[in-house]
Amino acid sequence: MIYIKKLKIQNFKSIENETIEFKKGLNILVGPNNTGKTNIVEAIDLLLGDVYLPNFEPTTDHFFNGEEGREIIIEAILGGDQNELEEITGGSTQQIPVRFKYSKQDGGCFEIFKNGEWKRKYNKPFGYYWDLEKKLFFLRVKSLRNIMEIAPIRWKSPLKYFKEMIIKKDSEEKIKQVVGAINDAKNRLMEIKEVQNIISDLLKISKDQTDIKDISLSPASTKYSDILNEMKILIDDGYISEVSKKGLGTQNLIIISLFRVMAKYIRDEEKKSIIYGIDEPEIGLHPHSQRQLIFSLTNLSEYSQVIVTTHSGHLLDITKINNIIRIGKEDNRTKRYEINFTSEEKRILETHGRNLEEIFFAKRGLVVEGDTEEGFFPEASKKIQENDENYSFDYNSVSVINGQGETIWFFLRLLKGFNIPFVVLVDKDKLRDKNSFLEKLVKINLIEKELEEFKKSNEKNLRKALKAQNIFVLPPFEKMISENSNENTLNKVINAIKFVKKHWGYEIESRNSEIDSTDLKTKVFKLLKKNKKWRIGKAIAQELEHNEIPNAYIEIIKRVSKL
Repeated sequence: MIYIKKLKIQNFKSIENETIEFKKGLNILVGPNNTGKTNIVEAIDLLLGDVYLPNFEPTTDHFFNGEEGREIIIEAILGGDQNELEEITGGSTQQIPVRFKYSKQDGGCFEIFKNGEWKRKYNKPFGYYWDLEKKLFFLRVKSLRNIMEIAPIRWKSPLKYFKEMIIKKDSEEKIKQVVGAINDAKNRLMEIKEVQNIISDLLKISKDQTDIKDISLSPASTKYSDILNEMKILIDDGYISEVSKKGLGTQNLIIISLFRVMAKYIRDEEKKSIIYGIDEPEIGLHPHSQRQLIFSLTNLSEYSQVIVTTHSGHLLDITKINNIIRIGKEDNRTKRYEINFTSEEKRILETHGRNLEEIFFAKRGLVVEGDTEEGFFPEASKKIQENDENYSFDYNSVSVINGQGETIWFFLRLLKGFNIPFVVLVDKDKLRDKNSFLEKLVKINLIEKELEEFKKSNEKNLRKALKAQNIFVLPPFEKMISENSNENTLNKVINAIKFVKKHWGYEIESRNSEIDSTDLKTKVFKLLKKNKKWRIGKAIAQELEHNEIPNAYIEIIKRVSKL
């Protein structure tokens, strides 16, 4: 299998200068909208696709920042089996560097790195070197919404490939016999009296106005050259019809299956590799179909390198994906962030639970330490709206991550590595071992001042300094809610807890005589302390009004929403 090992892009669309490493199997590009994922696939298409330079007409938008004086360079290092590469190049090599260049002054060219220098041979795709196009094909799929949308210049669709294969495998005479039989059947249409009447009426109307001498009706072409072009895939799911008439889920399944069969035939019979570039294959699919899609893509990657862009967390099964690459933006420039997990870190992600895949697409993050806070903040954020500013986490693409125990350090490193701006809320008991806590923050570059300055500060000044670095150190949730609430709010909290108990059956420890006999604030404090649940935090936030949310929490919501 020939595949892209490394891709370097300069001055193309939103990408000024970036290098991305791919792996042999399934590679998934993730990240927020408008960060440049599709631009990466388009760059590969310019280099490895069917672009013929005289037909390439770049606009201002093709150049980074619209600066047409720049030179576009798209460079790839192709890897594969050494014997395969040596057969292509005629020499000993473990990789093939190729590139596409374009400038307004000099036009465009395809070059290949050979004998220590870049060389050009034709103003044609680089496949003309060493007949490489006979060994490698890049298939760009802009969506999986319709089979007939898959229309690169060389192959209109997988069906055209199968047509050529059928012709190659069977004799021309046999296919002509099939065409003849179909012709005979279609000719009988003209023997039907009602058809003859329709034709007669058509001729009467048109005869005097045109030079038409005759009219006939035929369901489809029966020319030898066209017969297999009329090939359609019919699906029987209780009603027989073309696949294009079926639902998007069925269409996507068939399209990926076509790719898989085609890739297998091409590998086994033509000794050729396909690289697939697929944009957002999840479009139009419900969540279950999206999760099933990952199995199809994984199977396809057994035969081909597959590069997918997606906005769907359902496609992010790290147990099945070779390579996840987050694409983001810094200073309006597309940037890539490598995601290399250890087996221990993969297990953390797999067992964490709720909506963690959102982190791969988030623009901002809030890291908390408990279940109750995880449930509370997203709901509470919907209540905060001031001066026409919307602080909802949904609106502002904020993901809340529950970093319980030591996993908090893993998630902080992860967000930092993704270059996702974030706020951290930690329990003030972290300051019991102040030095150890600060040293961990320094290790992952979360505090910018000298460590000793922080160590010398008293608790009040330290918390203030950490807040400036978006690290909030506060009392636990149960204390924040109970101490900052009046009687009406406290009763709302109790009602929220009762609601969760009624519908989810949690063993809410409210029968304890010690709890029942205490004042309302103490009762709420003890109930929350004994029942730290995600649903309880969510239910409480749904009950409270803006002015009932603790001010420190409002500050956190505002801070993270506008990072």
